[in-house]
Amino acid sequence: MAEAVFNERLSFVYDNQPPRHANIVGFSVDPALSLSQRQALAQKAKYDKR
Repeated sequence: MAEAVFNERLSFVYDNQPPRHANIVGFSVDPALSLSQRQALAQKAKYDKR
């Protein structure tokens, strides 16, 4: 999953609250590009029931 984030030229800020949690940061300020970045991540997302 990290590869998908890096492919969109985004990065992580780790806060470990809850454990293994991180925020994805670096989205474009351009609304159209930001939406495109978010959609690209959503297409590659997988749900992991814990």
